[in-house]
Amino acid sequence: MPHSSGGGHCGGGCHMGSSGSSARSHYDRSHGRVFGSRKPFANSNRYVYYRHGQPHYYYNTNPSNFRSLLMFTLPFLIGTFIGIIYGAFLIFSIINGKSSILPVPGASVQIVDNYDAVSEQDEQELSRVLNEFMDITNIVPVVVTCSNDEWQSDYSSLTKYAYDYYVDRYSDEKHWVIIYSADKNVRFSDWYFEGMQGDNTDSVLSPGITRDFNNSLYDKLMESEEYTTGRAFAEAFEELNGRLTSPEYKRAKIVETWILIVIFTAIFAVMLFLTIRIKYESTAKICVISEEGRPDVYNVKTGSY
Repeated sequence: MPHSSGGGHCGGGCHMGSSGSSARSHYDRSHGRVFGSRKPFANSNRYVYYRHGQPHYYYNTNPSNFRSLLMFTLPFLIGTFIGIIYGAFLIFSIINGKSSILPVPGASVQIVDNYDAVSEQDEQELSRVLNEFMDITNIVPVVVTCSNDEWQSDYSSLTKYAYDYYVDRYSDEKHWVIIYSADKNVRFSDWYFEGMQGDNTDSVLSPGITRDFNNSLYDKLMESEEYTTGRAFAEAFEELNGRLTSPEYKRAKIVETWILIVIFTAIFAVMLFLTIRIKYESTAKICVISEEGRPDVYNVKTGSY
């Protein structure tokens, strides 16, 4: 579902928008430990399994349960493997200057000026930079202007109005809707803007990117004597396009993605090791010390069997 990318407000006092209880784990010793211990502990049995023809011993109250552990490790194995593949795809896309977001078929830039806040000249410039943004990212930008009355009578915030505006019109998660609202009937500035981005835009529209964009747009809207509304949007998007195509941004994204790949690879390796280990431990047999088959249960008080 779409989520807010932040916004701003100026009406008397101007401001920028920003983009429990504890529980203790319980361990039931009657079911044993998930992994066997290399050292004996209270009431533990000694087990042996063979790997590559060599005996390996461990201690537990019951044989290790491979199925139970697999239910724990399998989601990590699948998730981290997908993360590694996706990270490699991201790096390939960045190096080749392509967006990691697939384009929306038939989608186009939209400027919905219900408030007559964007002049014809500004709309042409804004359309140009919005199309450039879509060419760079494959994210579909939508700029909407409206009166404050259009949402204030039915909504407690512009964020909620922007959310409904998005879900009522777009079924994909690749749009970025920015709504600007104002009131011409007051003697002081009273305007708002709010962004709503689809979930699939997060790889480009990170919190840092949207925060800087919001700050830039807010500053320009505040300088109303120098910037018209349309020009403020156009200049903010122009700056964003320059940042997204800069070598510094690409290098930072590659480094960031490599770090994630390393983390995912480490988690995958650990989970794979634990899965293999428990697989062998689950085949272990209990060691006996008498002809009657009595198991060698460790006594923690005496330190012996």
